[in-house]
Amino acid sequence: MSKKKQKQKPAPCQRGFASRPRQEKRFDAQGRRIGDDGLPMTKYRTRAHRLLNGFFVWGAFAGLLCAGFTVLATFQGQELSSWELVAEGGAYRNGLSIATLLRFEALFCLAVGIASVAVHLYGFSWLYDGYALRPARRIALGLGLACAAWCATAVLLAGAFEPVSVATLVLLATFRLLVPKIHDEHQQLLSMRS
Repeated sequence: MSKKKQKQKPAPCQRGFASRPRQEKRFDAQGRRIGDDGLPMTKYRTRAHRLLNGFFVWGAFAGLLCAGFTVLATFQGQELSSWELVAEGGAYRNGLSIATLLRFEALFCLAVGIASVAVHLYGFSWLYDGYALRPARRIALGLGLACAAWCATAVLLAGAFEPVSVATLVLLATFRLLVPKIHDEHQQLLSMRS
């Protein structure tokens, strides 16, 4: 068979895959990577970028935990009456229904997931686009207060350690410690640029 008659495999972009040009990484004279805002990615800016990505991953994981706790709550042996929607039976801990505790934990995980993704979005807007940090700080403060209250409630009422709020508080504390350092670096980079 001649080469003309042979069918050639189409390129990946011709097979229906989205062809998008790859964004190349740019570097400055010192070998530092340039960020999306045109400023060099210093040590603290890189840490903040990774931490904000961590907020997104944590938000997605909290959403999965929400679904898992909801499913677990249905398998606790509780029965709902047909008209009053009163739950009866099931396992108890310290006088509290485990199914109800799991439902509250699922609701808390849903709130943590949504707030973590919001911190991620507003944080990246602040880090690269120059928007105000105020919305991210307010959401982070509200999330931190909710996590502290929820952890204390879980320990006092149910006598159980609540790891979701503790992990969220660690993320929030790390973000709180990075913000002033990034702000100082950002001012220095802007002054060097002009």
